[in-house]
Amino acid sequence: MTTASASREQIVSSSRVRLGAMSLVLSGILFVLYPLLRPFSDESSLQGAQAFASSAWILAHMLGVLGFILIALGLLCLSSALQHTAARRLASLVLVLTWIGVGLILPYYGAEMFGLRAIGQACRIMVLRCLAYVLSARKRSGSTALRS
Repeated sequence: MTTASASREQIVSSSRVRLGAMSLVLSGILFVLYPLLRPFSDESSLQGAQAFASSAWILAHMLGVLGFILIALGLLCLSSALQHTAARRLASLVLVLTWIGVGLILPYYGAEMFGLRAIGQACRIMVLRCLAYVLSARKRSGSTALRS
């Protein structure tokens, strides 16, 4: 290997380490923001439905999704930087297991993010319809009582 190619490889390796480190730090920040922004309430009540239907629900889960993606990218950079070291096999194993884990959890986040939002919105609509029926029934029963 010539000194020019070794120097170029060292620059690429250090930039990958920096990029990987930034990805991991940013994913950590996103994972801190996720529970801070996610609306928490009794998920077996109408308050839970309101939380599911909120914009904060989508934003918080999107931050979680981005956090998982950045972990995978950060470990890809780290694994790439460790390819010429004794830790390359362990780094490759960690990378593969992380990609499998992220690949399995992202569909769950998508279903929770969009599926529960749709359910929450449907519950809100149903409640509004029920309240309209209640008001209508009260008006009818009140007018019936007045006539007698």
